[in-house]
Amino acid sequence: HLNLPVEDTSEAEVIFKHGAGRLKIGAAAVNDALLDGEFTGEVEQKIIRNGSLAKVQLSAKEESFLPFGSGSGLTWDFGLSRFVIYRLVFKTGASESLINLEDLQVKEVTLDTGASSSTITLPARAGMTRVEVTFGVASVNLTIPAGVAGRIKVESGLSGINIDTNRFPVV
Repeated sequence: HLNLPVEDTSEAEVIFKHGAGRLKIGAAAVNDALLDGEFTGEVEQKIIRNGSLAKVQLSAKEESFLPFGSGSGLTWDFGLSRFVIYRLVFKTGASESLINLEDLQVKEVTLDTGASSSTITLPARAGMTRVEVTFGVASVNLTIPAGVAGRIKVESGLSGINIDTNRFPVV
């Protein structure tokens, strides 16, 4: 279990360096946690606080990676505070990522992933959220909640792209 208290933090940058396995992110069940959750394997944590800003990096220890065929890999399940403004960076490998930011305040999301499946639900009431996704052989599903505007720009090689053009017309 890992619990990092909010303390005086109003803004945070959190970098998740997760390997193979499953990563799940959502709103924390407790109000006083900057980050709260469970994980398998060992997680190296670095936190730097400077006034109301916190910079956190969570990294899977190399010896925590399970060899192919030995199981499902690393499992991380973390909740974030509804009251902190976040910048989130996800660096994942062969993984399944379920990232639900709908109830959070997130101003920027960066996903850099390999052979994976990622589902991200964007914030419903965060103002503007910038999202950048870089991927290899992957399935990436971005959900923009109802009532939230969006501008979508795609630069892609061989990728299947499906956009709801009724909601987001091509201009």
